[in-house]
Amino acid sequence: MNELHLSHVMIKFDHIGKGYRAQFQLGNGALLGASYFQSMAQYLSLGREVFWVGQHQKFGVDYATLYNTDKMVDIGQVASTKMVLLQLGSQCDDKKEMIKTRSLQYSFLRENI
Repeated sequence: MNELHLSHVMIKFDHIGKGYRAQFQLGNGALLGASYFQSMAQYLSLGREVFWVGQHQKFGVDYATLYNTDKMVDIGQVASTKMVLLQLGSQCDDKKEMIKTRSLQYSFLRENI
């Protein structure tokens, strides 16, 4: 597979309400996405996301869990595109705006080359 641009830029717009979180995503490579998380417990939310990656002509739906505290944000996703994503985020020092993340992504999709 020939990837012309390996760098990705993404802008996310969040709306946090009482007991839910909605998000809209816009990125390069004609990436569009929307997600909705419903609170299930104090720190645990379950949600669903739909997305379109125009660069690869792929539409997908995924299910996700979100574990969110004052010091960390962890996300686990399983997508219809046969991908699994685990993202761990922790607060840097005492700055709430600065979050460092680590991601692990695995694809079950095999294509003949």
